[in-house]
Amino acid sequence: MKTTKTLKIVFACLVSVAFFSGCLERIQQEEEHSVSLKLDLDVDESVIERNPLARMLAVPPADSFQIVIRQNGNVLFEYGHLSDMPDFLTLEAGDYEVCAKSEDFGQPAWDTPVYEGCSNFTVDGQSQLDVPVVCIQSNVAIQLAATDEFKQAFSNYSISVESDQGSLEFQEDDTRKAYFLPGDLTFSFMLVKDSGDTLEPSFTQATNPRELWNAQVTIVDGVNLGVGINVDAAVDQKEIIMVIDPVTGDITLQEVEPAPSYDYSETFDNTGLNGSYDSASFVGNHGVIWTYVESRAGDNNNIPNLDPNSLMLRGVDDDYLSRLFSDSISGGISVLSMELYKGLTSSGTRKVSVFINGDSISTSESITDDAKHLFVLDSLNVTGKFSLEVRAAGSKQIIVDNLQWNSHSE
Repeated sequence: MKTTKTLKIVFACLVSVAFFSGCLERIQQEEEHSVSLKLDLDVDESVIERNPLARMLAVPPADSFQIVIRQNGNVLFEYGHLSDMPDFLTLEAGDYEVCAKSEDFGQPAWDTPVYEGCSNFTVDGQSQLDVPVVCIQSNVAIQLAATDEFKQAFSNYSISVESDQGSLEFQEDDTRKAYFLPGDLTFSFMLVKDSGDTLEPSFTQATNPRELWNAQVTIVDGVNLGVGINVDAAVDQKEIIMVIDPVTGDITLQEVEPAPSYDYSETFDNTGLNGSYDSASFVGNHGVIWTYVESRAGDNNNIPNLDPNSLMLRGVDDDYLSRLFSDSISGGISVLSMELYKGLTSSGTRKVSVFINGDSISTSESITDDAKHLFVLDSLNVTGKFSLEVRAAGSKQIIVDNLQWNSHSE
């Protein structure tokens, strides 16, 4: 999966509501002023979508937002829609707060993101004020998906998510998003085995505004039931693995360190490769020019989720040396990471060697199974421009994907 492609997604809905007035003279501080208030509503849906089943929901139109103007906590004006707000407001000199909200929300609901935001402003003799209000998601989104292995292990299942305000129940193959007020959420499972026996494990987890939880329910190691939960939010990103004993229903929660972030990545989307070996150049991510030799699109029938755009090196033979190398790259390099997979299904040696500026840096362990192997080289500390080469170091095919690195400067 090209995680680098599904990073942050922002919807901006800029609405300028401009009202004009004549010149007003300020006589004294306590005088009331007729003020034209211009609100710029910026609706920011900044959650990170990684789950391939996740569906984007339309951001509400700015005119549908409710507007409230307060002073010292007291409501002075309240409008059901932005368009209901008059051209002029009569306000005394002083400090105020304006808040916008897409809709009221209390009970849990399906596919109902709510956006809220507030801004402070001061009236001090102006005839027109420009007040920006940035609205962010104020509730919590939950989405669940079950793997085929999980569905085969249980003849029937349902998953309920409950808060103090109510609950929603996910049925089989339910891809909707459930929205809740932030706070403690309890996840309860009803799992029915082929024998008719049932398991009813549950756990409670704290949540915060702006979070989108993409949870995948699966079987771990063919024995235990596991739920992998990616908590994706603009302010907090972490991964929690929930492992359930299929006999007792006991739950163990394990927090996993988040995957490191990188400055640059190459996902091989632009290679144009197919099922035939070829040698050519292409412009990759960040404008880097790459050349592959004796390579083709990744292929292994035993890896169902293998990205079809991955790059498979043919290997080393008396007649060819399969490799991938770059033109000059700016910015230096401190850390290099790549995913390695077994290519095709025959036995044999599969590994790669890494060269920087023509110098041999390291060689990976040989890949013998169908699992993903992460090959990471750190403390490289190369400054300025550099060239990077990944060279096949075994006789059989090896697949390279998600090549990533961090820059380095003195």
